[in-house]
Formats: sequence, C-alpha cells, structure tokens
Amino acid sequence: MKQISFIAVLYLAYVFIIISCGEVRLKRFTPAKYLNNVPVSHGKYVKDSIQIIDTLRYYLNNHKGFFQSKEYFDSTQLIIDTIIYNERLNKFIVFVMTKNPTYRQLYPDKSRSWYYNGTSFIGIRKQYNIRLAWIGPNFTNAQDQFHLSMIMRTTYFTEFSDSDTTWNMNDTRFWKSSIWKKVDMEKRSQ
Repeated sequence: MKQISFIAVLYLAYVFIIISCGEVRLKRFTPAKYLNNVPVSHGKYVKDSIQIIDTLRYYLNNHKGFFQSKEYFDSTQLIIDTIIYNERLNKFIVFVMTKNPTYRQLYPDKSRSWYYNGTSFIGIRKQYNIRLAWIGPNFTNAQDQFHLSMIMRTTYFTEFSDSDTTWNMNDTRFWKSSIWKKVDMEKRSQ
C-alpha cells in the first residue's frame, strides 16, 4: 500500500512539473468545415511578399518589435515562409523567418554557418498600403529552414491561442477574432 501511495505521489509530482513548465500543450485541430483555403494568384502573392518584406526590413533596420535584438543587422535575410489570406484578401497572416550567421548568436554554434529564427505577423490591406502587427510566438536558433517551417506550421495550426483568440491560424473563424485590433494599435504606436 505504501508503495502505491509513493508511486501516486511521484506521478502527481511529475504531472505538476510538466504542466507548470509549459511542456504540455493541448493540440486543437481545426474542424474540416472551418479550414481556411483561399486561393491567391501568384502575382498577388509575389506583390504582397515584396511589400511585406519592405515593411519588415524597416522594422529590422529600426529594431522594432520582433527585431529589437542586436542580433538582427543589415545583412539579416528575411524569408516569407507562408502567407494566409481571408476570403476578401484584405487580411493576412504571414510566417516570417530570419537567417543570420551563427557569429551573431550570444553563444555561437561553430559547427554551423547559419541559424534561423521565426515568428508571425498579421496584416491588413487598406487600398495599396499594408499594416502589420507582430503576434508571435517566436522560435529561435533553428538549424535549418525546413525544420523551422514545420515547427511553426504545427504550432500555428494546432496550438495557437492567446488572450484574443481561441482559433488556430488556419481556421476561418480566426479572421473575426479580436486579435485584429492589434494592427490598429501597432499603427498608433509608430
């Protein structure tokens, strides 16, 4: 009997430690009827990518938001991994990666030449202008672009939520959540 009690206490302690350390995340898969699947022409995707990169380059050069760290510099490569659009094509989510030489790390990994960081932004198009807001979460020190892309997609499509939304980023209901107010707040803070 004492052995069972001891095992139960150990098990509960283990569960408590795992939960308190944030290691347990509930996966929330988007029901098929709410999956976002909006086709976009190649020309629009390229045009928006260029405009998004220009805006992100401004943030990087001025060390704003996600780019506050001095690890980001004029030679940091910006990579758009994915752009997801709403049906009206006036709102979008963008998954962004950065590529930096490892000597920019706090503790450089001399076995590699590059490392990758990633995050997400939401954006709103108003006529010919776009406004972005950084929403995260952030991913740091990935060894390769493909692996980081898979981690980001898994997180954003099955684990994403914050105080403003309970929907994943591939859920059509995400477009109506209050998180979009952050884009307006971002504009006011600039």
